Amino acid sequence: MSVKLLSFEPDGQKVINKAKALVDEDVWMSCTPDMPVLRYAKAIPVFVWDELGFYRAISNKLCVDDTSHETIEPIAYTTDKMLPFFQKDVDCASKFRNVLPSSPAWNKSLKTPPNVHLVPRPVKGKIVEVNLFTLRLMDMLYNNTLSHVRRKTSFTLPDGSTTQAWLYTMPSDVFTKYDPHTNSYSLVDGFKPTDVNQYTPAGGESVFVSRIPTQAVATYSK
Repeated sequence: MSVKLLSFEPDGQKVINKAKALVDEDVWMSCTPDMPVLRYAKAIPVFVWDELGFYRAISNKLCVDDTSHETIEPIAYTTDKMLPFFQKDVDCASKFRNVLPSSPAWNKSLKTPPNVHLVPRPVKGKIVEVNLFTLRLMDMLYNNTLSHVRRKTSFTLPDGSTTQAWLYTMPSDVFTKYDPHTNSYSLVDGFKPTDVNQYTPAGGESVFVSRIPTQAVATYSK
């Protein structure tokens, strides 16, 4: 049976929906490439120190209920010494004002020294357990594999013991760019780093904690 060309109406809506579903699945999988392994974990420990460490921030930013996450270590420190920074401008190029670079020496390669005058030291935060669905939302929020990298690492607890959890950091090539003419690096537009806050535990060494943006109304849970 022949059909006139002008009368032919392909079922495009179904094709678009199927394509959209495939794209959505690919986005989820690309941000969480290790999902086939993590799907067997009932609880996944994640270290949070930035704005996600604020009161009820995980529930509010990810639009999940409080049963999707639980604080298992209210105080934890990175074993590695790191050099985080705070985004000075409100309209910045990162989703979080508090940024944790992957390299503790990111400021050494810049042609123009940034407004960060501190030396690397441990970062203080907390460890929360989340389910896989919440971790996938966190991966999307941090743009895991794109603007951030999630890796398993060790953390020190107040009693001196250590534990492991996932940590999100930003590679240096995300916020810096190389100039072959001057053989040097400079900051990408939208990044204006300044010092984060410091905190000194009783009888301990100074560590870094997140800064609260002036427009924030929540407080940091220590």
